Amino acid sequence: MPPRPIYITMGTKGSIIIMSPYAINRDPSMYDSPKDFNPERFLHSAFGTIPGKDTTDFRDNFMFGGGRRICPGQWIALKSMELITLRLIWAFEFADAFDPVSKKHIPRGLGEELFDNHIVVAPHPFHCTITARAGRAQDVRENFSTAFDELEQYHVDLSTEERQHVELLKSKLSDY
Repeated sequence: MPPRPIYITMGTKGSIIIMSPYAINRDPSMYDSPKDFNPERFLHSAFGTIPGKDTTDFRDNFMFGGGRRICPGQWIALKSMELITLRLIWAFEFADAFDPVSKKHIPRGLGEELFDNHIVVAPHPFHCTITARAGRAQDVRENFSTAFDELEQYHVDLSTEERQHVELLKSKLSDY
């Protein structure tokens, strides 16, 4: 039994069913004002649902599918992303971008216009300033260099364009 309604139209045998997390997470029978940005709703229940709703079968997300076809590598992917995120926060400071000519702030926008509104929701490209945290630049440089050396063994199938990109990254590393 799915944890929430999946909003599908039944098709013929062999049809592909695509879960819509967008629709599932905006179910008005489960969420008060589901289209409104309201982070405080998570103070009242773990999944931001209307207090008292049965959330026994809820999961944090559906990005790895559901049912018996759920991705078996989801825990490795999630823990890898956690580690990557933590290392990025440890090594770098992230700030709003500024136009190098006018020195004016480049606005990021707000709300849903920051994302594609397709089957797979993804953020639009955006500008930001990323700088190494004080005292961490040398560690970042050394780790990056080590990673390049270790990954070199997998470069056998790279196209000419991909090899040029790798060389460009290596040259930027020395400028950093």
